[in-house]
Amino acid sequence: MVFPLSEMEKDAFSEILNIGVGHAAASLSQMVGQEIRLSIPVVEIMDREEAATVLGGVQNNSITGVREKFAGTFQGEAFLFFPEENSLELVKLLLDEDLPLEVLTEMQQEALTEVGNIILTGCLSTLADILNEEISNEVPEFSQGSARDILKSRTERLIDKKILFLKTMILFSIKEQDIEGHVTFLMDLEEMDVFRNTVAHTFGMEVEL
Repeated sequence: MVFPLSEMEKDAFSEILNIGVGHAAASLSQMVGQEIRLSIPVVEIMDREEAATVLGGVQNNSITGVREKFAGTFQGEAFLFFPEENSLELVKLLLDEDLPLEVLTEMQQEALTEVGNIILTGCLSTLADILNEEISNEVPEFSQGSARDILKSRTERLIDKKILFLKTMILFSIKEQDIEGHVTFLMDLEEMDVFRNTVAHTFGMEVEL
């Protein structure tokens, strides 16, 4: 049985995500010398199909980003996603060079993987510190394709299986231009139960089980 998240749990999860992404974004902002802003996080229980619609729209648009699996007391997947056209624009602006499209495409994977590594690894490190838990992460991997294919790939689990979905929008304000990305965490319900208990213990909350 799937127990809904309480408002207190949603607030706690949102705060943890905000702190983690905020610290990582601040580090990246100092490196590139540009402002990075965050939106209010979304915290919901949904299936992977619904999550793909949130990220890729009803037309299941192509997205580009970085996937990083993590494990420890609880495990899951972390992503930094961009609409495909935004990812090329971000690479171009970060490199601060007027390069032709074909060259940018070749450099896209390496540049975005590095950005994703800074954001996702930094966020997971902060999460581990807040919860006083050991969290290990795998080497980040570049991903490109439809949101639905990316979210269901490399797993034998069904796309309609319920998951914990945490997402916040990250805006790269570079040269007076906002480039939108999404930091997303997915956990299967078994792992979500461990996560919610860990958060409850940290913040002195009660969990309905």
